[in-house]
Amino acid sequence: MKNIDIYDNIISESGDFQLGYATDQYGSEAGIQERNISVRNNLISGPQNGATKWESPMKPFNGVNTIVGDPMFTDPTNGDLTLKEGSPAKGAASTGGNIGAF
Repeated sequence: MKNIDIYDNIISESGDFQLGYATDQYGSEAGIQERNISVRNNLISGPQNGATKWESPMKPFNGVNTIVGDPMFTDPTNGDLTLKEGSPAKGAASTGGNIGAF
């Protein structure tokens, strides 16, 4: 895969790592750059320590301008993923808007 943009997302509690790449496919962060995969202005919430359950080695990858922290959802248990005042995702998108906003 080439020419991919991953930006302005909230990636939260998805497993052993939030965002990463398979070293057997991409080799290293240089492999990501060679394929023109751009990862920027995302908020990561949860462990970012690599996957242990995958057969191929996985490496966590944050990209550029990544915020690591609690997105401060209003009521995630009941499906309300709006952002509370003071959320680090507010105003942090590449456009100046909120990360995760549609």
